[in-house]
Amino acid sequence: MKILMASILNFDRDINGVVASASELQQVLNENGDHCRILTPYTAGASTLAIRSLYWSSYSFQRTGWVLFSIFNLFIKGYLIHRQANRLTEEYSLFHAHDFISALAFQLSTPQNASIVLHTHFHDAPWHEFAACGYVRKNSPGYFLLRLLARRTLRHPRIQLVHVSLDNARFTSQLISTKPSPATVLYPGIKATEVENAGSAHEDYLINIGNLDLRKNQTRLIHILSELEQLGVSIPLMLVGRSSQMMRQRLDNLIQELDIKSPVIIAGEKSISETRQLLAGAKLYIHTARQESLGRTLIEAAASNTPAISLAYPAAYEILPEMAILDSKSSNRQFAGYLYYLLTSVDTLEQVRQEQFENYLNRFTPEKMLAQYNRIVEHVWS
Repeated sequence: MKILMASILNFDRDINGVVASASELQQVLNENGDHCRILTPYTAGASTLAIRSLYWSSYSFQRTGWVLFSIFNLFIKGYLIHRQANRLTEEYSLFHAHDFISALAFQLSTPQNASIVLHTHFHDAPWHEFAACGYVRKNSPGYFLLRLLARRTLRHPRIQLVHVSLDNARFTSQLISTKPSPATVLYPGIKATEVENAGSAHEDYLINIGNLDLRKNQTRLIHILSELEQLGVSIPLMLVGRSSQMMRQRLDNLIQELDIKSPVIIAGEKSISETRQLLAGAKLYIHTARQESLGRTLIEAAASNTPAISLAYPAAYEILPEMAILDSKSSNRQFAGYLYYLLTSVDTLEQVRQEQFENYLNRFTPEKMLAQYNRIVEHVWS
């Protein structure tokens, strides 16, 4: 089987769940004897006018914040994927997009009988996601254009939707008024972490992974750390992920305001392998995100044999045992109280670890992902 994948992300620079999941799927497919290639706008070559326009529009948007540059940037990304795919359509039998812009590019560049898979990683409606990132202003002409293109692409008869979680399948079906199919859920397949210096595993620090922003909700972790200190527990907290200067300053101000004595280590963005080693060494992973399509870092914690707890959101129940999920309406004091209980109860913490590792073995290994992908391909071609 020859699969051509596409994403508008830069796989050499961006480190997030979409990039990691797509890269893992490519690796597993290639190891299985299939041929899988990933196209991005950044694989198009550096000497063309279009690629220079891509970098110019991105730079101009970052400098000015004008959404005209961001819309132009998205258009160029779609064009570059379309141009590359157009040259390769006869070589591949299946086309797999990781965003609606790439799926639209495949629609325009592939034969009418070609199978196109769109893998939904949405944590919100895609046009809302672009607005939240500042690419467009809500209710602007660019916003309505993206909404129109996204809806038409998601509903197109040539597009077969594959979802990152059962909850994402339900959400997408509500978005476009179709009936979800549980057969088309593809969980990531994450290799178990082989910990370097195994004797240092599970040191006394808490960890959170993800871009430092409002959606990931790391400010709440600082409040929880303060409550934990009032219960007599002082333990370092490590935050791993890209952050803006404004967000780092907000966290620093909150740490000073609450007079936090426990070390808060803002480690910055790390490679996937570095992140997994830090995760494997932690005492506990804490997940506080407000919205998630799945929650890949919870699976990485399970694959690293590091117990995890999370504020409740629908897809969390697909990953963790119920005893590791706290009501999203829990107060910071209640959250800290449960943390205190886990950190001082070795047996309970071990039970959480064992149950989430069993869930990992049952759903999230590379072997499980490959088997499900083959079933999805059979479904698409049928």
